[in-house]
Amino acid sequence: ACHTYATVFADNSTAAISWDWNFGDTSPANNNQSPAYIYANPGSYNVTLVVTNIFGCTNTSSQTVTVLPQP
Repeated sequence: ACHTYATVFADNSTAAISWDWNFGDTSPANNNQSPAYIYANPGSYNVTLVVTNIFGCTNTSSQTVTVLPQP
């Protein structure tokens, strides 16, 4: 059987005007503020978000996300 592993990410930063999500796999970057993403396989992924404000200043946040197999 084929399974998908859906994850929802949320950005709560203030004053950001652009977002660059890297989900830690081979997928292209996502530019939505709070995207939903489906991982193809379970595993641990290092997810990184880079936000930019109107002055061009950036801030980066990273966190490891563990996707467990479906029962």
